[in-house]
Amino acid sequence: MKILCLNTAFPTATICLENGNKKTFKMLDANSKSSEKVLPQIEEILTAENLKIGDIDYIAVVVGPGSFTGLRIGVALVKGFMCCFPNLKTVAINSLDLMAFVFAKTGTNSDFYCLQNALSGRFFLAKYSGAGRPLSDYLLVNELPSGNLVGLESENLDIANHFIKLDPENLLALAKNKITEKKFTKLNDLTPIYLRLSQAEENLLKKDSQC
Repeated sequence: MKILCLNTAFPTATICLENGNKKTFKMLDANSKSSEKVLPQIEEILTAENLKIGDIDYIAVVVGPGSFTGLRIGVALVKGFMCCFPNLKTVAINSLDLMAFVFAKTGTNSDFYCLQNALSGRFFLAKYSGAGRPLSDYLLVNELPSGNLVGLESENLDIANHFIKLDPENLLALAKNKITEKKFTKLNDLTPIYLRLSQAEENLLKKDSQC
């Protein structure tokens, strides 16, 4: 089984490839996370394994919430692959679900909330059971609930009670779970999850309201 995973939702982009028993991981820093860099890195990883995109059985992509630019890049690349290779099976991964998947492995027995910084004093938020099962919708909030708040180590939000790191191994593991459960996403259904307007759009609306 050949699986390719892509996460461009955060400042550090992640590319994972599992080819049989061999796993390859590539991390790109914020300055490298662009359409000009991500695709060549994917090609480099595949070439090292004597593979092409058409040889891949499954592809997983993080669809958000997260960076507007990053999500557009990741989803656009995967949609392009799906157009060229209709037999490619795709799974979409919510970044808050990925956080919950990681934190649930710590053995917590209580419900918890995963949160990300949405800027301007707002947060992306969702509630989960101790097993990591979603208990709420994905929300954009100004105020946080009381309870166990799980944040990203990279964001270091001082309001969080716990911090996790989204490593490539967990991204691949969650993707494989979804593949086993046959939770595939069709081309027309693969879209980024933004939850809020981009900063540029919000600034434009604010400017228009002042006219």
